[in-house]
Parts: sequence; C-alpha cells; structure tokens
Amino acid sequence: MVVSAGAWAQEEADLYSGQVLVADEGPQARAEGLRQILGQVLERLSGRESVGRGGAAEAVLARASSLVQQFRYLAPPQTQENGEAPAGRLLWARFDPGALERLLREQGVPVWHGRRPRVLLWLAEEQGAQRQLLNPAEDPALHEALRREASRFGTPLQFPLMDLQDQSTLTSADLWADYAAAIREASARYPHDLVLTGRLRTSPDGQWAADWSLWDGGAVEHFETRGEDRIGVLRAGIDALQERLLARHQPQTEGTGEEVLVRIEDVDSLTVYGELMRWLASEPDLQGVHLREADGSSLVLGLRAAAQEVLLRQLDAASVLEALPGIEAELEQPRRPAVPGLAVVRSYRFTGGR
Repeated sequence: MVVSAGAWAQEEADLYSGQVLVADEGPQARAEGLRQILGQVLERLSGRESVGRGGAAEAVLARASSLVQQFRYLAPPQTQENGEAPAGRLLWARFDPGALERLLREQGVPVWHGRRPRVLLWLAEEQGAQRQLLNPAEDPALHEALRREASRFGTPLQFPLMDLQDQSTLTSADLWADYAAAIREASARYPHDLVLTGRLRTSPDGQWAADWSLWDGGAVEHFETRGEDRIGVLRAGIDALQERLLARHQPQTEGTGEEVLVRIEDVDSLTVYGELMRWLASEPDLQGVHLREADGSSLVLGLRAAAQEVLLRQLDAASVLEALPGIEAELEQPRRPAVPGLAVVRSYRFTGGR
C-alpha cells in the first residue's frame, strides 16, 4: 500500500513566519521579538545556521519592523512541569516575501530557492542486548525535538507509520546492518527524495551516540553524532543532515558581490569534497560557490562575496586551509583561465577532511 504524504508527513514550514516569547506587548519588546523571528526566517531561507552572524544579514535584521507583513500575540503554551503558562506573550509574525527577498539580493545573502528534499527517517535504538525500531509518534518529546530541529532549516522531515506492513518489511536487524534491499522496500510506499536511517546507542564512555546513513538512490553516506542525552544526539543528527543537504544544494545569490578564484589542492575523494563544501557552507559572508575547473585532486573554485579582501583574509586565517606559496610565480606562466578575465589569486591545501 502506498501512503499519501499528507497522512503522515511533517507539514512543510512557512519559510517566512515564526514566533518567539516576548516580555509584553510594548514596542521595545515587539521590535526585539521581530528581529529574533526574522533571524529564524533567514536561517530557513538560507539553510545556514551561521547566516545571522554575517555583516550583510545584520543589515537585513535591522529592518525587521519595516519588513513585517502581519503579526499577532498569542497565549504562550503551558509548561509540562506545572501546567502554568510562562510569563509574557507569544509573538507570531510573517514577513513580506517579495520585499525580504529583494533586500536579501541587494545585501548578497544567499537564498535556497526551490523545493527542499523530503527526507524519510527510520530510527532504531539499542538498549542493553535488545534492539528495536523506534516510532517517534509514541514518544512525543522525541517527535517534537526532531520536528523542531528540521523546521529550523525548512527541511520536510517525514516519519513512517510503523504499522504492521512497516514492521514486517523492515526489522531492527535490517536497519542496524544497513540492509539496502529491506530499507528500499520499506521506504517505497512513502513519497520521499532521501532516506535517513539512524541507530541510537550508548557509547562505552557513557555518552549517547548515533550512527547515520543518508541514502540517495544507490549512493549512501555514513556519519556519526554524539551527545550527553538521547534527544541531543538525535538533534545533532538532524543538524549534520542539514550540513550535507546544504553542501549538495548550495544556496546562490543574485547579488553583485565580487568573485575570486582560488585553487584547492588535495581534494582526492568525494568524502573530502563533501567536507570542503560543508565548511564553505558554514562561512556566513560567502554568497556563492562555483566549481570552475577540476584536474585530479586540484579544484579551482569561484567564491563570491561582497568584499573580496575580507574573504581572502578569512581564507588565509582558516584552520582547515594551508596556504601554498608560489602562486605569483605560477601566474607568470599563464594557462587557460578557468573564468575569462579572472586569474587564480590564492592556492591552498585543504586539511579539514582528514
């Protein structure tokens, strides 16, 4: 039986709205609240946790009050501990999509356009000598934590029904062994773009750990997360998923930033390439990345930023890049440029993927 997405999937988030708790309904609390909500919106639109730390984003955040399309106050939710509502009010706001995106283009802040990939999540947990498939619907705290973390970036995270059909098609042993045939068969009934499987366990040092596999057709990428508690390690897994999605779907900007060409050496595998792209995606002032040339383990990348000098200083200071001397001498013997009119101005060895 094929299941319709609406019956079980997390709703896709409204990328342009959010809510925060504010002290009161006064103008000062509202202005600060709108700024915080706009920060949430920028995080979703760019897919980057670091976007709010860039200078360009600060210019956008400063105009939060003029960009708001509508807002209202709501009663805050009751706490689970004592059933009493916390002090303050819940401020909900939505920003004008057209005005906001125009300003983001002007400021060179990257925006992830298009539909986000739907990610189907299967989880298993090891408790002592027992392993079992997890059903987030039966664990409200876990379900809400996963939903909230995925919503931060606008990622549609989807959960299986865990009905008799699922349980007869996929077992905890299948999931623990990364048995591709069973995972594909169980996932086939659900509309999805990617499949994420997680195996939750406690490590010898007493911390929680999770082993993850991200399936994209026949290709699979493995990674691990650790944390002090069960929910924390699962949140870390969703964050690690987002880093990988961002590396695959680099948000681009239509801004007028300058492009600079740099050569990166020792990118000798897809794993190292993925590490490089994830590191670049975490740089808040970087507006876009374009692969301009590839020659073995050497890449020429076109990096776009509002200020070329600032970007080069950041690259020179990066702990994952080792500057290679002699680029000026190399440029004395011209080769076909990767981009007409531009020359490679820096050369580095990437050390972060090892």
